[in-house]
Amino acid sequence: MTADRIVRLRDQLKAWALHDAFPLWWTVGADHEKGGFFEKIDLDGSPVEAPRRARVQPRQIYAYAAAGLLGWDGPWKAALEHGLDFYLSKYRRPDGFMRTLVASDGTPLDDKVDLYDQAFGLFGLAMAAQVLPERTDLPLLAVGLRDSLYATLKHPVAGFEESVPRSVPLLSNPHMHLFEASLAW
Repeated sequence: MTADRIVRLRDQLKAWALHDAFPLWWTVGADHEKGGFFEKIDLDGSPVEAPRRARVQPRQIYAYAAAGLLGWDGPWKAALEHGLDFYLSKYRRPDGFMRTLVASDGTPLDDKVDLYDQAFGLFGLAMAAQVLPERTDLPLLAVGLRDSLYATLKHPVAGFEESVPRSVPLLSNPHMHLFEASLAW
């Protein structure tokens, strides 16, 4: 593949994200009534009402922070703050961790601590803190989450436990996402 073709494909992907993906996920994918983001959009173009996993919200937070960095002229900041508000108010547990699952109205459905979900929380917060430097609470929340991980999930040999309560086997995927979150910070 030539360098010109790679640049052309990159530009096509960026145009798709800016003109199709970000607008669709803001107009249809965001729950403008209850907050946060839907997990799916059906083939008919309507959002799918379902419980919301903790890993989806920070991925959308990350995406709309990236939208701002990529130059999307849509309401990337409003979308980002919309996602942050729902995520921080509905998923945060008193101990600093993020719960795994909430109903579409934000009612907790599963308070389990899952390393995969915590990693995405740290990742989304890192990107949000980068584009919203006025939100001085975001680094503090991330430090609290990191401290909770070390205090509760640190594995005695290396890495972290998968969850509370403990589950085996230990998986590489959550650790890889935790590493990405660490790099983002």
